[in-house]
Amino acid sequence: MAPSGDRISALPDNVLERVLSHLASDEAVRSSALSLRWRCVHEAVPVVNLVDNKSGDRYDRSLSDLKVCFDHQVTSAIMSKGAATPIRTFHVTVLHPPSELIDQWIVTTVNSGVEDLDVKLRYYDGSMSTLCPSIRCPYSGRRNSADFDKDERNRYTETLPHIFRCHTLRRLCLTNWTLDLPGTVAMASLETLWLGRSWTHAMSCSNSSRAARASST
Repeated sequence: MAPSGDRISALPDNVLERVLSHLASDEAVRSSALSLRWRCVHEAVPVVNLVDNKSGDRYDRSLSDLKVCFDHQVTSAIMSKGAATPIRTFHVTVLHPPSELIDQWIVTTVNSGVEDLDVKLRYYDGSMSTLCPSIRCPYSGRRNSADFDKDERNRYTETLPHIFRCHTLRRLCLTNWTLDLPGTVAMASLETLWLGRSWTHAMSCSNSSRAARASST
């Protein structure tokens, strides 16, 4: 017969931490309510993984408190890690991101030695559209051009130089960002780079130069 008792709780800490690392951070935190054995296990999980699934305007009164609540949730997930626990994986999807908090999150995780950084920013339906004109946007239902609309330019959050000087980073995925590339990029450990609907100021300058040449001919 199998021995009685809670066999899962009897597993060593590193095994329980590995199990919780596959959950969203808010779900991992809820495990602390299971028993005294589980109370602090989530603090040693080197993963922050949260998704803001809400829609609508961040500054809409009916939703603003919910947006701020998610901001605090991400900050709390970062700050709740034990002093000896580095953040190795940081996956966050944010609606109408607060730039000052995004900067703090990125700097903290980079300084912690992050290896997997995946940050998807959402602004409105247009930012969730596909670059392939033959496929409809899952939100608006429209077929969109691969070109950025004039209204989209200069509204995306700019990347911090810390990202491109992170020696521990192995996987980098950025969606809906303005790439502000520093003069020097030092990412010796990088294995995977994925950019979705992200653009650079150089693209804007190139488009402006083409437009100027066309108007002068």
